[in-house]
Amino acid sequence: NVIQGMRSHPIERLSLDNVTFRVRGFDQARGIPGGGRTGWRDPEAGVYGTEPAHLVFAHVKGLRLRDVEVVIETDEGVVERSTVFGAGLEDVEIRGLRGRQSVPGSALPVVRLQDCQGVRIAGCRALEGAGTFLELVGSETADVSLEGNDLRAAQAVARLVDGAEENSVYQADNRT
Repeated sequence: NVIQGMRSHPIERLSLDNVTFRVRGFDQARGIPGGGRTGWRDPEAGVYGTEPAHLVFAHVKGLRLRDVEVVIETDEGVVERSTVFGAGLEDVEIRGLRGRQSVPGSALPVVRLQDCQGVRIAGCRALEGAGTFLELVGSETADVSLEGNDLRAAQAVARLVDGAEENSVYQADNRT
């Protein structure tokens, strides 16, 4: 599932509340899922349809994910994917997310955020088999907080890569 705006025209005020996504099988994505956008090209926007995640959001301002869960209902042909990937997001609340990577303990994080600002992750729970819960990517990543999450099942809480700085994330009252 890919929801993508443009850098110059982000999607605004998007909310998903009390949603369960059930994964019953895996297909290998080729190009842009769903056939892509015929005739549409925006080199500034980027293409995120092939990101290895169940829920992909790019260029969204005011994203709210509340009580969202991805349930893997198959043991066959499972492909490594994060639960959530976000790029170029601003003013984000992720509350009550329950999840892990599709392949237990894989190198992919549960949540991967690239060049995102103003993100609050609260009241979430890493499920059994979770590897790293949160990965922050890029030097534009800033003002991310982890508050009151149950991350005891995760092998690691957070990882910073490709220029993300230690002071970009604040942690409080997480159970680890």
